[in-house]
Amino acid sequence: RSAVNTDFGTAADRGAYIIAPSFVKALHPRLHQLMLEAVARAREAKNLIIIGCGVRPEDSHLATILTAFLLRPTEKIGKIVVVDPGAASVAARIDESLEGVPRRNGLLVEIPSGIEDSINVLKVFMV
Repeated sequence: RSAVNTDFGTAADRGAYIIAPSFVKALHPRLHQLMLEAVARAREAKNLIIIGCGVRPEDSHLATILTAFLLRPTEKIGKIVVVDPGAASVAARIDESLEGVPRRNGLLVEIPSGIEDSINVLKVFMV
């Protein structure tokens, strides 16, 4: 079903949690606003947690969020945490998508399970 008339709210409505769509054909102005806020929040975030996302090559918005997270001073870079049963392959796609972006050793953390089984581990990265 189309989400063209959906009110997406703002990032402030949900604290620091933002769910970025993986692919949208026609963007609603409120979705544009959320995307811009996601990039701004990525620049401030201690860690970036990606849950259940396949990191598809056409997802340029996610690539922009990842790049915003990484293009900060080295001392401010946290971890990119991937939560997914296929976390290793998702992390490999993230690594590929960051070609040309300064790399950080130990940047990617893989949690190969679903969200329900990962809650206790994720608490460490949500401080």
